[in-house]
Amino acid sequence: MLSTLFLPLLSLSLGAYSLPQPTPTPTPPPIVRVAPALHARATTGIWSSIGCYADAGSHALTATAVNYGGTDVEYCESWCQQQSFSLAGVSNGNQCHCDNAIRNGNGPAASSACSLPCAGNSAEICGGGHYLNIYSYKTVTVTASTSTTSTTSTTSRTTTATTTSPPTGGSWSSVGCYVDGGSHALTATAANYAGNDVEYCENWCLQRSFTFAGMRNGNGCACDNAIRNNEAKAAESACSLPCAGDSSEICGGGHYVNIYAYKTGAGTTTTTTTTTTKTTTTTSASASATGWANLGCRVDTSDRALTGPMQQVNTNTIESCEQFCSSQGYVYAGVEYGTQCFCGNTLSNGAGGTTSSSDCNVACAGNSAETCGGSYRLNLYSHIGATASASSTMTSTSTAATSTTTGGSSTGGNGQKLVVAHHMVGNTYPYQQSDWANDIALASANGIDGFALNYGSDSWQPARLADAYAAATSYPNFRLFLSADMSSVSGSSTGDATNLANQVNQFINHPNQLKYNGGVVLSTFSGESSYFGQSSVNAGWQSVINQISVAVTFIPAWFVDPSTFGNYPVLSGAFNWNGGWPMSNTDITFSSDQQWISGLNGKLYIAPVTPNFFTHYSPQTYNKNWIYRNDDNLYATRWEMMIQNRAQIAITEIITWNDYGESHYIGPIEGAQPNSQAWVNGYPHTAWLDMTGYYASAFKTGVYPSIPKDKIYIYARPHPKAAQACCDSVAQPSNWQNTDDNFYVVVMATAAGTIILGTPPTPSSNSPTAAAASPSTAAVTAGVNKYKLALTPSNGMRATLMRGATQVLDLWPQDYVFNPTPSVYNFNAYVNMAST
Repeated sequence: MLSTLFLPLLSLSLGAYSLPQPTPTPTPPPIVRVAPALHARATTGIWSSIGCYADAGSHALTATAVNYGGTDVEYCESWCQQQSFSLAGVSNGNQCHCDNAIRNGNGPAASSACSLPCAGNSAEICGGGHYLNIYSYKTVTVTASTSTTSTTSTTSRTTTATTTSPPTGGSWSSVGCYVDGGSHALTATAANYAGNDVEYCENWCLQRSFTFAGMRNGNGCACDNAIRNNEAKAAESACSLPCAGDSSEICGGGHYVNIYAYKTGAGTTTTTTTTTTKTTTTTSASASATGWANLGCRVDTSDRALTGPMQQVNTNTIESCEQFCSSQGYVYAGVEYGTQCFCGNTLSNGAGGTTSSSDCNVACAGNSAETCGGSYRLNLYSHIGATASASSTMTSTSTAATSTTTGGSSTGGNGQKLVVAHHMVGNTYPYQQSDWANDIALASANGIDGFALNYGSDSWQPARLADAYAAATSYPNFRLFLSADMSSVSGSSTGDATNLANQVNQFINHPNQLKYNGGVVLSTFSGESSYFGQSSVNAGWQSVINQISVAVTFIPAWFVDPSTFGNYPVLSGAFNWNGGWPMSNTDITFSSDQQWISGLNGKLYIAPVTPNFFTHYSPQTYNKNWIYRNDDNLYATRWEMMIQNRAQIAITEIITWNDYGESHYIGPIEGAQPNSQAWVNGYPHTAWLDMTGYYASAFKTGVYPSIPKDKIYIYARPHPKAAQACCDSVAQPSNWQNTDDNFYVVVMATAAGTIILGTPPTPSSNSPTAAAASPSTAAVTAGVNKYKLALTPSNGMRATLMRGATQVLDLWPQDYVFNPTPSVYNFNAYVNMAST
């Protein structure tokens, strides 16, 4: 556990720098130039379509791939041919994949599954969201490289090695090592190739008429006609990775790119290029330049607390390091071991915890009157007046949105992304149609496209379903679909199949009914053991679907081994209900999702996102009494996984809108609770609903939206995890040890600043920096920032956003106390927020 200040957490994992201590300035290997020459190419031949193929998460063609805004069939064929691959596959409109075999069990699919127009030629088809159009290259003898051959069954063509007219008569020269941050210096097109070296990348870019070629990460090649995003020149030593295809050459670094420019004639470039370098002027002070705050002596590790640019110079001072980091666009500067300067926008890799000031005891190499850290110790400074790009803390996914929600339509598919919330109809007994209208309006306002209506066997629930659909008619963009709760609805007999089908048939023509990929969406909770009087589960559910009057897109939440999905042809996809929570004492990963995506083999995947889980029923009632870990800003972190992996996800489903019994509601507390008042009343979660709009927009469009207002979100449990409740007839919940006694904060910031976290007693001083609150301070960058701090028994929690001396937001819930002596067990979360 880290001392005092816990670190901001990010979804983006940045590369780290490991410098032995002490160490001299590293000398990069020499760059050995060889005569430019194209790598070996396949001989002239014919490309033929072999059809539309499934392209699951592990992909059908895996050797190499590229995203390019000008992709069409011929471009991809030529690109794969240049890499000496015999199979070329186009997908998602703008993606090209190459290999010499079809991998991972992906097989032929219906031609209609490949329906996206190519980004570079809308008259051609370039696959689909999880489907590839694959073409096969065969060597033949031809007399012209542009002839076209046709047969009755396939369309074939021959191609030359290039699809553009590159500049000629010039030469390449190095322009140096450049910073290559999250937005990248060269952005037009890029590829990863195991045989990458300087000459390969130069020729690959030249063939596409680009005059800048950049080598990064050893195997990466990027092209453009200008250096973008104000990326600045870096020390040559920052580019130190050998090229994957020629270890005698250098191909960039973790966040650095070796850039080469193509020049024609007497030293003139074919394209005018403007390179802008950001600079920041600082004024020296006795300890730090104006606008920089001293954050004290911090622990560093070999993985590094600050993972941005670094330099190691014998003139190192606090001021020179601050100016260097500011010029690179970073808000943290750290000086270490006299000569080292590190930059970053967050503290990473479990490092950066506070330590004794005596640990920082090495004089700065450039000013012996100053202290520049120690051995794996940083003197850390924060530029509290700086404005950083939102991409420094939250980067957009690399794949642009394939489509966006269409107003007035209840259909989806072909790559469209939707966000829905699971709504428990069983908790709506007192609802009127107006209550449904209120829920729909609130959900819509926060980026939610629809409700999955979880209904059970109660006789009154069909009437509530009818009310929901009736209310939705006033919201033409909002969608509804049924989710049969098979832990309640009977699935034993043929009559049960008819009843379920009849319930679905009631709404199939309703304008708000969700249709996806041409079928009415039907989902479930459970149902993996429902035979409906048939010989198998698959046959049972097929009997239900056969009685529904229109096509059905069946995406249940079954609790089965995802590797067995192939045994159920009835499935159109699956919803991974338990994938939303970590099942142990470690934070959530995408591994469960990946198993389901792989098992679905190209079918639709609904991914869960959820903020919390706690249920506390006795054996005499529902016999449910456990928690799942909700630490480390689970809701925000899980959303970021959805956005990062959105290409593999059709729908994100929020668990839930109103399941109070399991404490994962994001809607208001209303309706009829299932005897959960003891752990729900007084614990609002609508701050998580407010957060949803930001992430839902990013998931649906592929781009994180701008942040118009500063916001702070805060949550915590009401008592220590090991506390013993004096007066609870139900035992301590299972998994209680899988959580931590912290409070968690998300800051959405319009500009850089400082966050002060504390655990003040109540009542106490109004100052957020009062000693009694044990305050800790950290830098805030423009964008999304995450923090945590250990709770203090009997005290509260507080988060204050500052810009300079101005208090922007102060969130100090007066109705929250971390109670060390609870009367009953409660692992639900108290959630609150503040906004400008």
